[in-house]
Amino acid sequence: TNRRQVADPGKEYTLVNFLIQGAAAAVLKKKLIELDNAGLGPYMVVPVHDEIIVDCPRDIMDDVADTLKRVMNDEEMFAVPLSASVSWGERWGSKETYDHRS
Repeated sequence: TNRRQVADPGKEYTLVNFLIQGAAAAVLKKKLIELDNAGLGPYMVVPVHDEIIVDCPRDIMDDVADTLKRVMNDEEMFAVPLSASVSWGERWGSKETYDHRS
């Protein structure tokens, strides 16, 4: 289309950042749809920046964590793998890395 992105001289990094942030937002939206299709829709509360807040009963926490890891970790979408971790906590400030309890 011969369109040009314009940046102030010396601030071309802002254009690159715009592309990176836009791509990351698109990936998160795609992954939200995949999580819904995997059955987590009823438990997803809200996406916050690069996190997805999930509220689920404790008795299915292992299954939910496994589904989150399976969907969010992706080795085929890009030339480099996407990796994600799962954290849990009763409150935001008490989050810790999720480790199976069984």
